[in-house]
Amino acid sequence: MTARDTVLPVVLGRARRALAAAVVASLTLAAPAATAPAVAATAAPVVTVCRDSDLPYWPTVVAGDVHVVGHCWLTGLVVTGDVVVTPGAVLSADGLRLQGDLRLRGGSSAWVRSSRIGGGVQAEGAAELGLDGVRVARSVRGRIAETTIESTVVAGAVNVAAPDDGAPGQGLHLLRSTVGGWVNVHAGHDDIAWSTLSRGLTLSWTRSAIVSESTVLGDVTVRRAAGTVRLGGWRWHPLGWSRPFAGPTDVGGDLVLEANDAAPVLTTLDVAGDLLCTGSSRAPEIADDVVVAGARTGRCS
Repeated sequence: MTARDTVLPVVLGRARRALAAAVVASLTLAAPAATAPAVAATAAPVVTVCRDSDLPYWPTVVAGDVHVVGHCWLTGLVVTGDVVVTPGAVLSADGLRLQGDLRLRGGSSAWVRSSRIGGGVQAEGAAELGLDGVRVARSVRGRIAETTIESTVVAGAVNVAAPDDGAPGQGLHLLRSTVGGWVNVHAGHDDIAWSTLSRGLTLSWTRSAIVSESTVLGDVTVRRAAGTVRLGGWRWHPLGWSRPFAGPTDVGGDLVLEANDAAPVLTTLDVAGDLLCTGSSRAPEIADDVVVAGARTGRCS
């Protein structure tokens, strides 16, 4: 074998490898560059500001949120987002169809009638909330000085707290309404009449309260009341007249009176469960027309 016979295969092998590398390089350069997946741009929320005026009348549809500044009137509108009442502002609404929440900021007020709220009502130190003839799909919650709920259906709970200073008019006024969830009330001068509570009722640190001609399907608890709480009997009308003969107030569970400073007054009351009285400085006043199906314990025995 000659030197030529030995070198030629080596040279041919190197040539083939160089040609293959050149082909791969050309294919790599020809291929399109890989790109990162496109990220959809997030659209900024649509906000309509209602400032010391009213928005157009029905059947206008407002897409997104409405922020209330000053005093705003919303009449016969459909709002697809939330209505936010900014600090110190006032909302007056009639025939509103709100798909989101009604949100009240510090010191704001809202009066809503003949409307539907697809979400709930949330308040952060609001001055006033008035609902008249409204259907609320979720709950009413938050810190509100004065809450008036009349001829209204709340599918969820009502959980409100008034300031602790005991000013007249502050508290919850629940009249001719239906609540699907629990009703929790803190402080204030509270008034519940002609209403149906599908769960229970808890009154804590109330300055005064009356529950009249209403039905509570669960337990009723009165805890650490600073003033007189009347359960059952008639209610004074704001114009001054009263009904001397009232229908009974029905409690579907237990009635619990716990650690109250003043003596609760019980009259025209039907309790399906027990009457439990613990830790109060004075025994409650119990009229002869109070019916308790279960046991009477503590200072109620």
